Amino acid sequence: MNILVYYIDKLDNYLPKKSIIKFILYYYVFLVFFFIIPLEVLEKIFQMAPYEENPMSQIKDTKTLFVLTTIIGPIIETLIFQFLLIKGLYLLLENRPLNKVDYNKKNLLMSIYISSFIFGSLHFYSFSYIIIMSILGFIFGILFYFSTTRKWHSFFLIFILHSIYNLTVLLLEGVLYENSIKLFK
Repeated sequence: MNILVYYIDKLDNYLPKKSIIKFILYYYVFLVFFFIIPLEVLEKIFQMAPYEENPMSQIKDTKTLFVLTTIIGPIIETLIFQFLLIKGLYLLLENRPLNKVDYNKKNLLMSIYISSFIFGSLHFYSFSYIIIMSILGFIFGILFYFSTTRKWHSFFLIFILHSIYNLTVLLLEGVLYENSIKLFK
């Protein structure tokens, strides 16, 4: 865990401190090129986590799908997994609330691990999908950590980042899978 704390601190020092726009752009480039595209390729090659197993693939109305996946889902999941779970677990582990200045990184990291595991487990369409979503939950948890150590509104930031992720996946699913929702009519 000490190694992970070390690398998170290194990354924290590298990422922009003041510009939330640069932070979002760095996140998006990282997510697209090092997470979304490789996973989409692996899913296609190894037929992991077929899109048809995801209940969202059953929604045929493009507008409803868009609202559910880019607005409602990210709001609910950000509220539950970052604000309630990470902050609540930290409070249980540390016996004091999480604040922006003085916090125990190991307990915060443990809170993020638990939250990301629960986040992944609730996306139970397939075992590979649980793993993928747990990793994504961990990424969102670390971004929540970065946003709480800056003077940014962490709920809004994580909601935006989660929405960007979901929108990108929606667009890729529409392009890569013949049986998925046709977003480009």
